[in-house]
Amino acid sequence: MFGNIYLTPIISDYLNLYPDVCVEVILVDCVVNLFEEQIDVSVRIGVLQDPSLMATRAVSVRLCICGSPDYFKIRGKPQTPENLLQHQTIGLTLGNFQSAWKFANGKVIKPVNRLSFNSIPAAILAAEAGVGLVRVLSYQVAAQIATGSLVHVLEDFAPAPLPIIVIHGQGRRTSAKVRSFVDLTVETPRANTFLN
Repeated sequence: MFGNIYLTPIISDYLNLYPDVCVEVILVDCVVNLFEEQIDVSVRIGVLQDPSLMATRAVSVRLCICGSPDYFKIRGKPQTPENLLQHQTIGLTLGNFQSAWKFANGKVIKPVNRLSFNSIPAAILAAEAGVGLVRVLSYQVAAQIATGSLVHVLEDFAPAPLPIIVIHGQGRRTSAKVRSFVDLTVETPRANTFLN
């Protein structure tokens, strides 16, 4: 989703600025090996694990628990993480989403999901329809929160934000085209309030 929502416009701007450059984009929800796959730049959400790579922090995202206004009219808003056990939740069965929901105070809640998806957009649509609460990253529901179709709850209990990092493996020998793309990718999202 991050590639679709934020990277594609950045790549389009980059190609307009540098008409002699070609770009091949691979959008996957897993960590790839830059050297084995011959990739110049990678954008990841999370902490860099490989010290041999160069990384620049762009912005950060937060985990958000959201529900629809109609859902909250019927069920009320949870006031603490423990309250989630009395609410209907929508789970995600994706590799990078955990079934246990962790909070800043060290509390871990494992809700019993009424519905589960392997698709974030589908889970968001179900939350908008009032099925239950969903936990996703802030950029994934930025549009819904802006329009009011979803409401963010338990903000005071949110865990620390996750960094979005732009990674390349060329160190000091970074080519001008890679450096210019990294710079554009780092600077562009900083204006978005759902990414800071």
